[in-house]
Amino acid sequence: MTSLSEYRAAIGDFTKALALDASNATSYNSRGWPSTSSRYPAALADFSQAIAHDPNNAIFYHNRGFCYRNMERYQAIADYARALELNPNNPVVLSNRGFAHRKLGHYDQAIEDYTRALEADPGNIKTFNNRGYSYAKKGDYERAIEDYNRVVALDPDNVHAYHNRGISYDKVQNYPRAIADFSRVIELDPVNANAYFNRGSAYDSMGDFDKAIADYTRALDLDMHATSIPQPGHCHPSAAAPSPLLPPPDGRLRPAAAALPDLISGLRAGHRRPAGPPAGPAQPPPLPPALLSRRAARTRSAPPRPTTPPCTAIRLPSRRPGGALPAGRQLLPGPAPTLTTTSPRQPPPPQHHSSEPPER
Repeated sequence: MTSLSEYRAAIGDFTKALALDASNATSYNSRGWPSTSSRYPAALADFSQAIAHDPNNAIFYHNRGFCYRNMERYQAIADYARALELNPNNPVVLSNRGFAHRKLGHYDQAIEDYTRALEADPGNIKTFNNRGYSYAKKGDYERAIEDYNRVVALDPDNVHAYHNRGISYDKVQNYPRAIADFSRVIELDPVNANAYFNRGSAYDSMGDFDKAIADYTRALDLDMHATSIPQPGHCHPSAAAPSPLLPPPDGRLRPAAAALPDLISGLRAGHRRPAGPPAGPAQPPPLPPALLSRRAARTRSAPPRPTTPPCTAIRLPSRRPGGALPAGRQLLPGPAPTLTTTSPRQPPPPQHHSSEPPER
């Protein structure tokens, strides 16, 4: 792994090279790509200079587009489109443009790009994960499940795919399979509070309230524990591994987690009679508002709720992003694409990255 000091030394070397030949497009591109968030403006300037000196190089457009994407400036799509004009059907560029479309909510365009990328690189796990997520955001859960099936066939320990496939099974009311997938997530990541909550919600939907209470309680315990522990790298844009529920920046429990005690209490009260002989026909006590809204949401079909990724990072958290937990389950976003670092005279090679993850 290249260290920060080595990157700085490389940048210095390319700067010296440019002092000798200020028209060298390759040196501008090479100085631009080892970028951190603090260097994005400088990297943009370098990629633009590379394009000015060699306007027919697809990699330069791709790398500037990637830099725009990391800055959440989605003129990235125009640069990716130009790169594809120069180098059609490049799976890396297609996947990254699909990612930009997905972030803008252009799910049809994202699916089209991911599909073309998979035609060129049919074994790419990250692309299957991302296309599955896009299908699910459109409400096409059956196709999402098909893509997640492909992921787990290629990578049987892929937490991201199991979690999102469980969400999709839950959406089509196949609760036993949803529970099996969330249980697999818990096997792979035993402190994944999001998986406990989602499995508890599936048990709740099936009427298995004791198991629902146990899972909701465990999710709450894990969330409270995570809140008391500093989380290094919480907002790092390259984070990709699953982790326990992460607290918001101020260290307080999210409103979603704070609603869990009322939900647990409501379930306990709603299916257990008070002590003592009933004066008449047994009636459970009134349910709290949190449980009433949870039950009401289950009785109607609703479109998928929008997902807000945690912080500004693109990573595969195991924590649910935003929104009240009792309102329903959400998908994990897919992982971020990668920057092309190959020689600027050659097309970038296919990328085979695990999406240990999106999302959500």
